[in-house]
Amino acid sequence: MKNGVKIILIALVIGAVFGVYKLVSSKGDISTSNAGVGISVPAGIPQSYVQSMVKISPELVSYLKSSATYGNYYKANKKFAVYHTGITIPIAVAFTNAASSIAQNPSFKKNYNFLAIDSTKSRSFSSKKEAEEEMAFTNTCHEFCIVNPSKNELFFIKGLSADGGSKLPTVFADLKSW
Repeated sequence: MKNGVKIILIALVIGAVFGVYKLVSSKGDISTSNAGVGISVPAGIPQSYVQSMVKISPELVSYLKSSATYGNYYKANKKFAVYHTGITIPIAVAFTNAASSIAQNPSFKKNYNFLAIDSTKSRSFSSKKEAEEEMAFTNTCHEFCIVNPSKNELFFIKGLSADGGSKLPTVFADLKSW
């Protein structure tokens, strides 16, 4: 893989972590409208940040199942949280610390698997298609997401807030029966 593609992908991941990106899908196969897919966010989840539930497209499901990064998590058929680490701004650090703490909590570990991705490290892909699929997932997941493989749905949070990390336990508790 050429260094230019790696640099672009790193920039995209970092951009997604900071909420700079809008979801872009050249094929139009990723829905982000709650009304369009009939999925509603549970009432108890804090409204202090942008959040939504989306149906995962069949193409993205296929990528997640076959991915070296996500495949084992998806195939475990247990909800899993994806969050980014390595960013050193205070809001991101507070959110990452809260997510890491939840990942160690036995009551949450019973219902969720956790995947922390270091956004400062470069990643290599076997093809341009694989890199594009990763970008599509990153743009869908935003800063933090929980994937429900049994429903092929994803809950995401975009736009971290100073108190967002403290509200994560509520998010996990409310999504337990989703």
